[in-house]
Amino acid sequence: MSKKKDVRIFSDEAKTLDRPVVEITVGSEKKESFCVHKNLICERSAFFANALKPEWVKANGKKIELQDDDPEIFSLYLQLLYTDKLPVKGRETPKSSDNLKKSSDREHDDFWRSKDAECIQICQLYILADKLQDVTSKNTVVDAIIELLQEIEVLEDADLGPFLDFDVINRVYDGTPESSPLRRLMTDHWIHHANTF
Repeated sequence: MSKKKDVRIFSDEAKTLDRPVVEITVGSEKKESFCVHKNLICERSAFFANALKPEWVKANGKKIELQDDDPEIFSLYLQLLYTDKLPVKGRETPKSSDNLKKSSDREHDDFWRSKDAECIQICQLYILADKLQDVTSKNTVVDAIIELLQEIEVLEDADLGPFLDFDVINRVYDGTPESSPLRRLMTDHWIHHANTF
């Protein structure tokens, strides 16, 4: 019999999902509003803990706006916040092991496009979690990126070079501070593949 994960926790560790909820509007052109349990988001995010302090709410109202952020990525953040899961995997599978070894086919292959999209989403989520000062989510996202990179390493068999492309790296470097663990991970990934150039 396989060992199952114990879903039970101590009663004092339960998430309180009663009122109040706060409304968070995300985006500028394509705005979307989300209702989130205040205590849940404040426990994880120092940004929201500060933004929802009584003196701040009194001066600025109860609505919070994140105009510079993407509603799709914020929705992904809420998935992580509420479920501890990241719904980013595509269902595409490699067509054949030969295709995996042909880097020129990569941009035309649905499998590789889904992996690239997954990587971009996860990295954008890290940038948002960093902005929201949510250390737990940042750590979870780094773990997810490591899992993705390990999955790619196994699939590629032959070393085709780094999976993380310049678009992803530029997004991360533009959206994170110098001390970012994600920057270090990307640097390590490129150094690991330096011999393939």
